[in-house]
Amino acid sequence: MPRPVPYDMKRQPRPETSAEAVRVGEELRDARLSLGVSLEEMAEQLRINRRYLAALEEGRVRDLPGVAYATGFVRSYATMLGLDAPDMVRRFREGAGIATAPKDLVFPEPVPDRGVPAGAIIMVGTVLAIAGYAGWYYWSGSSTRTVDEVPALPPRLEQSAREAGAPPLPGVNLPDSAGQSQPPGTPPASTATPRVNP
Repeated sequence: MPRPVPYDMKRQPRPETSAEAVRVGEELRDARLSLGVSLEEMAEQLRINRRYLAALEEGRVRDLPGVAYATGFVRSYATMLGLDAPDMVRRFREGAGIATAPKDLVFPEPVPDRGVPAGAIIMVGTVLAIAGYAGWYYWSGSSTRTVDEVPALPPRLEQSAREAGAPPLPGVNLPDSAGQSQPPGTPPASTATPRVNP
């Protein structure tokens, strides 16, 4: 059964060795030997596994755990030995084929301040509200309004309403039928009750 490959190894295939990675590893080994430090002592000081340091010195990129870890190992190793760590990391990444092009960062620009200021909008709203209220007050409370006058009921209808027993309408003064003389030959007015057919 094949061994599962870590996610990082699936994304970027790494070469076995490269010339630049080998040169970086040789520089690291030469600097360590010039200080008289063994590989085991360096692994203990850096707290990096001895086999990873050996793979780094020999330029075996495939034996390193991953791009991020390998880059960190080179940086720590070069710093401990007093070498130019950023340059070593750059060279190692280029030699291992994992150099990335610098990204152009695009920062969002603030939106220019344009349009009508908020104070002007509030002012226009206030003026419109006052003008609307003034117009409503003028048209609803004005004394110059005219009302159509309803003509009075004809006396004949008023008389028949009184005979039927309806109360008189307020504000209408008609002469009483009792005080009027009836023409001769007319029967006296009587209150008639309507007949209901059974």
